[in-house]
Amino acid sequence: MPAVELSRISVPQVDNWNTVKENITKAIQVALRDALPDSRDAARRALVEKELLEWRDRMFTFAAPNLRVNGQNFEEYIEKPSTSLGSAVVNHT
Repeated sequence: MPAVELSRISVPQVDNWNTVKENITKAIQVALRDALPDSRDAARRALVEKELLEWRDRMFTFAAPNLRVNGQNFEEYIEKPSTSLGSAVVNHT
C-alpha cells in the first residue's frame, strides 16, 4: 500500500505560528491559575508550569515537520538565510 502524504498546517508567516504558541502558553497559565490559585501552592504550581511548558516545546518540535510557512516546508523556510532590507540595498548600490 502506498504511503499517504498528510497535509501540512499552513500559515502565512512564522509570526502566525508564534502566535499559536503564545496562545497555548496563555492557556496553560490560565489553567494553572484556576487549578492552583492559592499562594501556598506556588512551589507546586512552578513545578507543574515548568513541566507543561516543556510539553508545549516538545509539541511544537514534533509539529514542525508538518508545518508550511508561506507555501514552503518549515524546515526549508528556516534554513534559508534572511536578507535585511539594509544589506540588500547596500549590495545593489
